[in-house]
Amino acid sequence: MDEERCLQYLKANPYVLEALVTGPFVSRETFQKWAKKRDQKARVLYELGRCCEQLLCMNDVTVVMSSMDGAFQVTKNAEGEMKIRKLRKPKKAPYYVQKVVDCSETILGELHFNSPVTDRDLATVSVISTWAAATHYFAKISSQSSEFLADDTDKINRQRKLSNFLLEVAKSIFQDIISMDLVIMKIMNFAQKLVNADRASLFLLDTKTKELYARIFDVGTNASEHQKLDEDGAKDLRFPMNKGIAGYVATTGQVLNIENAYEDSRFNPEVDSKTGYTTRNILCMPIFIRGTVIGVVQMVNKIDGHFNRDDEDAFEMFAVYCGLALHHAKLYDKIRRSEQKYRVALEVLAYHSVCNKDEVNKLKKIHLTDRVSELETFDFNGMKLSELEKPLYAVYMFKALFQTDLRFDPDDLIRFVLTVRKNYRRVAYHNWAHGWSVAHAMFVLLFVKKDIFTPHEALALYVSCLCHDLDHRGKNNAYMKTMSTPLAAIYTTSVMEHHHFNQTVTILQQNGHNILKSMSSEEYKQALGLIKVIEICNYPNYLIRSFSTAY
Repeated sequence: MDEERCLQYLKANPYVLEALVTGPFVSRETFQKWAKKRDQKARVLYELGRCCEQLLCMNDVTVVMSSMDGAFQVTKNAEGEMKIRKLRKPKKAPYYVQKVVDCSETILGELHFNSPVTDRDLATVSVISTWAAATHYFAKISSQSSEFLADDTDKINRQRKLSNFLLEVAKSIFQDIISMDLVIMKIMNFAQKLVNADRASLFLLDTKTKELYARIFDVGTNASEHQKLDEDGAKDLRFPMNKGIAGYVATTGQVLNIENAYEDSRFNPEVDSKTGYTTRNILCMPIFIRGTVIGVVQMVNKIDGHFNRDDEDAFEMFAVYCGLALHHAKLYDKIRRSEQKYRVALEVLAYHSVCNKDEVNKLKKIHLTDRVSELETFDFNGMKLSELEKPLYAVYMFKALFQTDLRFDPDDLIRFVLTVRKNYRRVAYHNWAHGWSVAHAMFVLLFVKKDIFTPHEALALYVSCLCHDLDHRGKNNAYMKTMSTPLAAIYTTSVMEHHHFNQTVTILQQNGHNILKSMSSEEYKQALGLIKVIEICNYPNYLIRSFSTAY
């Protein structure tokens, strides 16, 4: 009876299998070993699902384990035991399904995301799932090796080296993300050691020019001899993708193991002529991302003879992770470029959103030497003030409250107030006139009842009132969330209040605008904390209404 017919019989007659497993033919130790193997796969998938939930700040990822008997949902009970039950058809299809596939292309299971996820989240999930699948695969290989290949120490050591390397690469990707070239260098160094090659090279494919270029070339030489793609491309090694061994591999996607390079017509001696190096044998492997060749890894001159089949197998497995690292490098570079564009845009916006010198000089020329007593009552009508008088009186109120208790630069104060005015939008209600009116009401409260708050608390209240509707778009929080605006995506609660506070901090951070710079680090931190709490809780409106009613 062959294996397939035997499996069919056991499926059709499960009681036979049960009698065999629970009977005297299978020892307790063997049964526990089988159960542990099944539970280990479920545990890896379950922990992967929980990690994804923590990273993406969600709690509705369904973990599904695949087996010959179908799909099973993996959960954990209160005692920490793994529970596996047949997967039921969900009422609503998941937003995204991430398949977990190991190196042998075996589907271990799936992660069902029941909440929306961004493209950046999907990239992160893909990376983590690949590492988890690799961990399970090599743990399984290691287990089999210890059971059936105890005498084959070379293979066990090779798998152990590869497992340790994958752990090191994972740490590098997520900890040393400041330099993805460092991650790639680690990969190339390991590849060189894995197959005992003299040198390693990495060629990337330029799809626009149909050329291969060296991003990392000749790993294995001394540090001074490294030829590496720098920022301006000064040491960029390029050649057409239809030339040479690397070009052939990039074009066909096939693995090449060349014992004598100069006897192979596909070999391009130009690289040797440029580097002064003599190539004897080559092991060249394509790097794929989503089924498309994006580069070529090339090992040159095996130190102890020729590259063999074991080298090919190890190198082919390694190329998968090299592709993953390169894919992550591209994502990182894209994020870094986007961040640089964001910073440039922020600089441009900051330049156009701050007051100019003419406005500052015009306000500095006006001096209010006498006490403005009409400002000290709630009855004062700020609507009658001109556009120049509003910031002038805002500066006056600040000085009247704090010039005896706090140190500040008068020019910084003028720039701060004028820039606050400029960053109020021309909307019907939440505009500069409204912000000034609320600040005036707070001024009256603080001026009349000077003993209620400490100087720092009073400062936080006044600044919060003056800035409490900065960059308001004329729409409330509910509208922002309903319309899925970018601001609503940034702040989960109190959307506009968080934005007003961040705009306040942005203005304070502009050159020549920090009215709090005389404070110590601890005082500055405390002042910003008070401003944030006051703005988000909308405390000024409540306080002013209560006080004005009593007053």
